[in-house]
Amino acid sequence: MHILLVNDDGYFCDGITKLAKALINLDHTILVVAPDKCCSGMGHAETFRKPIHVKRVLDYPWDCYKISGTPCDCVLIGIDLMKEKRPDLIISGLNNGTNLGTEIIYSGTVNAALEGAIRGFKSIALSADIQSASDYDKIIETFILNFEMYLKMTDKALAISINYHSGDSKNTEHCIARTGSRQYDERYTISEDKDGYVFVLDGCPIKDFSQGTDTTLYDEGFTTITPLACEFTNLAYLRDLEEVLRGIK
Repeated sequence: MHILLVNDDGYFCDGITKLAKALINLDHTILVVAPDKCCSGMGHAETFRKPIHVKRVLDYPWDCYKISGTPCDCVLIGIDLMKEKRPDLIISGLNNGTNLGTEIIYSGTVNAALEGAIRGFKSIALSADIQSASDYDKIIETFILNFEMYLKMTDKALAISINYHSGDSKNTEHCIARTGSRQYDERYTISEDKDGYVFVLDGCPIKDFSQGTDTTLYDEGFTTITPLACEFTNLAYLRDLEEVLRGIK
């Protein structure tokens, strides 16, 4: 297969370099296009009417480009670089940190995979609770063992988001889950410097008790798999609005 690998942590991070090595060992053709610095929390941002600097990196046994843009930019540029042989699959990750529930709105990892789906490519987002450097090897081993199963779940109309536990977990119990709520008790640490106030956002996730969601099932120890599509319409409320409109006419 021809696989485009992207991430939001940077082209040099263990999550993408070790994943690329594992896929090359399976005789897949790999192209890595990733940010030149950490771009976590970029969501679905794309760069418009501004230059994106793209530079080939020769340090790896696979084709690798670092770019000055966002994770979604990586997908678009990667697709362009592979126009002679379009990717059979786009993989975003392996991300250092989970992307569960409403976190996916902010996630550069997940939104890069969604960008692939928008463009008509089968796409997978990989995220994990990384506690130590060895976690990457264990989790990638799990991914490779289940690679054929994940491929069967992919479709050009959607992205598959997978969340693993740390390497101490076997990650053997998979569960298909809808997105839950991952709100945070957000608080700012406030200080001052010569330019004024400095706000630094921090916080801890508030537990979601909804049944059948990725947040709840992940907390129960499952490796969660969630199919995602770029359809934001609230279909139930759509009917309510139609009733309101009919009442006004």
